[in-house]
Amino acid sequence: MKESVEKTKAMVQHLAAVNAILEKNGHDPGRLIPILQETQEVYKYLPRDVISYLATSLDVPVAHVYGVATFYAHFSLEPKGKHIIRICD
Repeated sequence: MKESVEKTKAMVQHLAAVNAILEKNGHDPGRLIPILQETQEVYKYLPRDVISYLATSLDVPVAHVYGVATFYAHFSLEPKGKHIIRICD
């Protein structure tokens, strides 16, 4: 029981930053890209559970949020290192 309470508290803290971003953007699905950008700044990537949470909070399909996140090369679904080097062709 204690373990599940701790997990719940951790999840609430984990999503507090996302809730602040959603509030700042008025829970507007039209602001999905800025929401994803700010979320990625917090986590350094877009965790799958956060993508699902964003979709639920914005009342859009998870596939839509996932599609936007995977369409743009700027977004990452995997954790990255501290320093990111990009090389253009």
